Amino acid sequence: MGWNLEIAAVKTDELFRAVPDVFLETEATMGFEDATSVSRFPNLCVAQVGDWVVAIDSGQRLSASTDYLEETSAGTELHLVRIDDQAIALHYANGQPVTEKQKPDGEDGETWAMDVLFDRTGISFGDLWDVKFTLFEV
Repeated sequence: MGWNLEIAAVKTDELFRAVPDVFLETEATMGFEDATSVSRFPNLCVAQVGDWVVAIDSGQRLSASTDYLEETSAGTELHLVRIDDQAIALHYANGQPVTEKQKPDGEDGETWAMDVLFDRTGISFGDLWDVKFTLFEV
């Protein structure tokens, strides 16, 4: 397991909807590999992937912010996966928590989290490699 990050998928067509208010959109764009780099911290990388806006946080802060989860999911859905040794998956809808799952013992956190994200949103690793992410700075 090499990743320690969170991926939030918000069902919307507005990039800013998946981004906390403290971040500002920049002109910089990059591919998935750069977007997942720890060097992006404290910033976020965000892209439209089908019907979902995907925000990548290499600082794993999004899951800790109940305000973010509730406000961002108001009127829509939000699925968040933390990819690390203690992988989790959160689902919020209409501003309320729906489910929280933890990675079963013995499973790889990266594989488990991406499988959960795909099952819930239809977003695959391949989909993430095919888009450009916009950098949002603090």
